[in-house]
Amino acid sequence: MVEKLIAQKILHGEYRLQGDIEKLIINDQQQVDLYFASSGQQESLWIVQLLYLAILDKQPVAMFFEEPEAHLFPEAQKHVVEMMALFLSAVPGNQIMVTTHSPYILAAANNLLFAHTVGQKKPEGAAKIVDPKLWLDPKRVAAYFVENGGIRSIMDDELKMIRAEEIDSVSRVINADYDQLLTLDLETTA
Repeated sequence: MVEKLIAQKILHGEYRLQGDIEKLIINDQQQVDLYFASSGQQESLWIVQLLYLAILDKQPVAMFFEEPEAHLFPEAQKHVVEMMALFLSAVPGNQIMVTTHSPYILAAANNLLFAHTVGQKKPEGAAKIVDPKLWLDPKRVAAYFVENGGIRSIMDDELKMIRAEEIDSVSRVINADYDQLLTLDLETTA
């Protein structure tokens, strides 16, 4: 079951209730009480549970998540997006709204949007790379940037993808500072 595998990737283990103690089972040798798990594991557990239960319930529902990336390693953020995509594909009427500051969340969504686009032309090849249950239909996705009390779309209608660089502008600033420092360093060593 794809949902269970993705949930385990997000949590880096399997959630279990043993008696009255919540645990994450890492492997046969390791387990941790949820109380002692990382903050990312604790915070993402409720997201995983909500999405997983909605997928199993098969009833249309709308969900809202504020900054699901909180305390999560970028790889886990990718898997959270995959779980959300599974939720959207499970029932045609499912809807999701996400607020994020994470370029990883947007980049992961873009890969799933692109998988859908490529999958329309080469379904077998795209399916080998990304499970079709994860493909995001661009017609069902919108992305906005909140700024100065207003919103503006950051969807590239031609590419049918999110302009993720809108949220990652700090990388350009950091890279520009690095380039200037590198140039200065090369000048002093020459």
